[in-house]
Parts: sequence; structure tokens; C-alpha cells
Amino acid sequence: PSPPARTYPMAATLFIQDDSLTLLADGKPIGPRRILDADAIATLQGFGARYTALTHWREPAALLTLGRDLHDWLDGPEGLLRRLADEAGAPLLFTVHSPRRRPEPADWAVLHAPWELLADAHGFWADNALLQYSPLRRIGPQGTPDAPDDHRLGLAFMTASPDGADELDYEAEEAAILQAVGSTELDLLVDESGEARALAHHLESAGRPPVLHLSCHGHDAWPGPGGQPPRPVLLLEDADFRPAPADAAALITALRPAMPRLVFLSACLSAAAPAAPAEVAPASPGDATATAHALASALVGAGLPAALGWAGSVGDRAAIAFAAEFYQRLASHDGLAPAVAEARRALLRSPDPAIRDNWPMARLWVGGPCDPAAPLAPGQRKRARLGAAHIQKAFLGKRVPVAAHAMFVGRRRELKRALATLDGNSHAGVILTGMGRLGKSSLAARIVNRRHNRYAVVVLHGRFGALDLLDRLAEALQGQPAARDLLQSRRAPLLEALQRGTEEAHLVLGNLLTDLLRGPCEQAAGDGHEALPLLLVLDDLEQLLDEQPGPRPVAAAHAGLLATLLQAFQPEHSDSRLLVTSRYPFTLLHGGLDLAASLFELPLGSFSATATAKLALRQRNAAPASRLPDLAARSALLPRAQAAARGN
Repeated sequence: PSPPARTYPMAATLFIQDDSLTLLADGKPIGPRRILDADAIATLQGFGARYTALTHWREPAALLTLGRDLHDWLDGPEGLLRRLADEAGAPLLFTVHSPRRRPEPADWAVLHAPWELLADAHGFWADNALLQYSPLRRIGPQGTPDAPDDHRLGLAFMTASPDGADELDYEAEEAAILQAVGSTELDLLVDESGEARALAHHLESAGRPPVLHLSCHGHDAWPGPGGQPPRPVLLLEDADFRPAPADAAALITALRPAMPRLVFLSACLSAAAPAAPAEVAPASPGDATATAHALASALVGAGLPAALGWAGSVGDRAAIAFAAEFYQRLASHDGLAPAVAEARRALLRSPDPAIRDNWPMARLWVGGPCDPAAPLAPGQRKRARLGAAHIQKAFLGKRVPVAAHAMFVGRRRELKRALATLDGNSHAGVILTGMGRLGKSSLAARIVNRRHNRYAVVVLHGRFGALDLLDRLAEALQGQPAARDLLQSRRAPLLEALQRGTEEAHLVLGNLLTDLLRGPCEQAAGDGHEALPLLLVLDDLEQLLDEQPGPRPVAAAHAGLLATLLQAFQPEHSDSRLLVTSRYPFTLLHGGLDLAASLFELPLGSFSATATAKLALRQRNAAPASRLPDLAARSALLPRAQAAARGN
């Protein structure tokens, strides 16, 4: 069914042209023009400077005073804003618009003023639920937006945590979005690479979702290369986790092949005004004179339809709460600007000061091809066949269960390396090693979750045989006709071979796997439904190994079957891969070669102190006092329990 029709909001525009301001209501002027002379520009810049200072001091009363001063200045003796408030219906879209592609210094003074704080004698306009005040900023001429597709909300989520940077609670942000929206109401792709160069590829593989969410650190004055002026950046990373600052030019270059409709720069200072006004505004975000731009506005100036960022240093909890409310609104088909306004008000009304103090920081910038009143994803069709929190059911039968989606923390570096290895062509797969209870199976489940739309997944636990493998393959490939027919045609010959001995059975199985992996499961075909490569997960492989110091040999009873599997999964012939968990690394000599060397070993160590603290907080929040009357006593024991666990 189609979503219910929504009342089109009232559009108020503060239009900047010819060094003057005009307040418009639904395109009609309210009162006379306001000339942007030197005094007016200085006053507006003063408002911006006061706001910047208050993002550090966090004085609620001073914010209200600033909002009222800004209101009084624009209201003027003509009562422009009072007239607008009397006539406005909800939601009230308030657009500060410079039609220039290269805004002048006077334009920037207006654009960077803290319009989110607008307040009158009754309080902040943002706090008025009946008004639904929705401020935004537009640069460039207004154009005709592209029509959205008929899919539901799709979100690509990428985080970065380079060496030397404080670790953000990005897992909690992802989990909060899923909890707020519902994993069956959202198509979510999570990109663990943290690299700008990977963005377009991952957006394309996810069916071009309309929203990209970047969760990382930001900087508003990163030193430019070769003595160039400082510029705003996101602190992304390279393949080896070294810092890789990405400015607007780098980001827009990476995004252009698969441009989203909105990028949420969930990073500190990503929408902050520069420390000092610029003399000249840039034609493109790569220009040396781009210091008038915030990162969000620079992206919009370069052609991105819309960018949302933070005009200050936002706290983790506030960013998480905002994202949860914002995406819930978008998934419910609210317009873009009203969804931002509702999320902003949710922060303003929070009883938690650590959340409430961040409420005015979110700023929305739009360009010509954006209708901020319209939903980003008005349809109902799914982009993904499986829910965003999907974990293969085969993992859930384990004696030691894998971590639930909301409880998974840490292991991002191992996850990134594992995914990069599976996506490459140098190894047959990955083996996760480490002692018990370090989370090997939970990490394997997370890897499956991150690639569940790229592979047909088969999971085998512990001890297994040729028929177990064949049955699991048949279940996983039931929806792929060519693979299903091949398996059905080879079942009888495999059963006959098993009756004649394991050696002949392994030969028949090897031929079957070779034909399968170089045929229907060689690579993805069609729209992803006709054929997918195979991801075969061998969980708890230590049960097939002989006890011995160092890398353990495979027990003779299982060596033939495992050799058959390792020989079949050859990365140069197929995109199908193996994912193995084992307490110990292993060796498997065959024909003078160690077949185990075809797997990339990824040893797991103890949790970091940051990951341990995150997990403790999640577990405490998941244990309400109503169910655990001794929660306070248990919490007091946490440090001792963590020390005893030694990172497990």
C-alpha cells in the first residue's frame, strides 16, 4: 500500500540577493528588504561567534538569549517573524537561501548564523511541537529534484577509527538505528573499510541506497597539503588503519559514481562554520580558498543533493539518540527537513544533560536537486532479501551462542581484515583462531551478516561428513536453479561412491564442488537472485584436529574431506570462499603442500579496554533493575569479573 498523503509544509525563505535579505512566505515577501551593510554583516558574524563559544561552554540560558537576539534582529520594527509565526502552519520549513554557486562574504554571514536557535518570548521555536520549525540552508539555484525510486529506506553505514583516534561507540549507533527503525523496515549496508575509495563500490553493491551515514571523527581546520590553507575533513583511514583525512574534494570524487541523496556526516565539526570569515568563496570544494565552507556545505556546493552534519563537538550519546530518531522518522516517510527537526527536538527534550546540551548542533544543507519537504524513500519495496540484523540461523544452534547484534562490540580491525580478504583473490578464505570464549563464532556471524547479500551461506559445526555438507548445500542453494539441479543430479553418484569407500567418495565430492564453484557459484549473476557465490563456514574446526604442540594436524579420519574442500575453493577460479573458526591453527600436507596455507590466519586476542567497557555498558543497560534486584551489587563486581576474564 502507498504511504498516507502528507500535508505539504509552509515554506518560509530567507532569500539572500544583491547584498540584501528578503523574508518570503510561500514565495511572497513579508515586509521590506533588509540591506546587508557592514553593520548587519558584523552583527550576524557576532551571532555566529557567540554560538561557537557556547558549543564549548554549554550554557542553556545563554543559548536562549542568543536565539532571542537573533529573532529580534530579523524581526525588526516590522515584526517580520511575528507575522510569519502567526500565518505559519506545521511543519514550518525555514530555508536560508543563497542562490549563488559562489556565495559572497555577506551571504556566508547569513548562512552561518545559528538559525536553529531562533526563539521568542515563549521559548525556542525548535521546541514548539505545533510549529515543527525546520530550519535548513540552501546554496545555488533551486532545481528540479530527481524522482525517488519505489524502495523503502536504504542506509549505507560506514565508520572509521584510525590509529591514534579515540574510539567511538559506532556499534551502539548502528544498533540504536536498527532498534528504532526495526531491522525488517530498513535496508542497511555496513561498510567496515573506513576508506573513502571504497564508498562508491559499496554503495553500488547495495543497490544505491539514498542515505550514506559516516560515523567518525571530524576536524574543521586540518592543515592543507603543501602549505595550502586548512580545510575541514573527516578522519578516515587507509587499509592499514593509518589516518587518511578526506576533504570535500576527496569525498565527492569517491561518491560521484553512486551519489546518494543524503550524506549524514556524523562527525564533530562537520557542519561548523570556519574560525574566520573567508574573503572569497570557492567554486569547488578543492579550491584553496574553500575556508568559508563547512564540510557539509562544500559537499553540497560540489553537487551532493543534501548533507547533514554537526556544528560543534557532539557527544556519542547525543549522536546516537539523534540518529535513532532521525532514521525512524525517515523510515516513516517524513520529509527530510521535518525529520531533522523532530530529531533535534528529541535531543532538546531529553532528560539527560549529556544529550540535551547538543540539541542545536545538527545542521542541514541542501543544493538545487533536493526537495527538503519530501521523503527520501517513499516506497515499500525491499532492496535486500534478508533483514539488516540477520545472522544465519545455523549459528543459533550452538551450545555457546553467538553475540546478539546489539551486544557485538570490538573486533572491527579483525572484521575489516577478514572482509578485505574474502573480497580479494589471494586466499581461499579466512581462519579465525584463538582460545575459547574470545568470540570467534560471534565474529564469524558478524562477517556473515556483513556479506549476507553477496553469498549463499552454509554453516557446519564441529564434526561433519560428506552427506552433511551435501544436505546443507542443498538447503542454501534451493533458490538457485542451476546449483540446485547440479546437486540433485550428483546425490546418487555420491551415495554410491560412499558405499565403495571414502577415497572414491572424496573424488566424486571434489568433482561436484569443482563443477559447482566454477559453474553456478563462480560469481554473482543477474540481480543477485539467479546465482551467488558460496561462503562455507566451518565452525569449531578444532574438533577435527589431533592434539599436538604448535599447529595441529588434521585427524586422519577427516583429512581427506578437508583436503577436498581446500582444493576446491581456489580464489583464482571462483568468488566462493571458506570461513573457518578454530582454537588452533592447523596443517594439512597433501602432495608436498600445506593446504592450510591457502587460508589467511587471523588470530584473536583479548578485548581492548575500550571494547570491554563498551560491552559492560551494554550488558548493564540490558539488565533492568526489575529483573535483577541486585543489579547494583553485580555492577560493583564488574571490575573484578573483567580482570578474572582477562579480556575474554
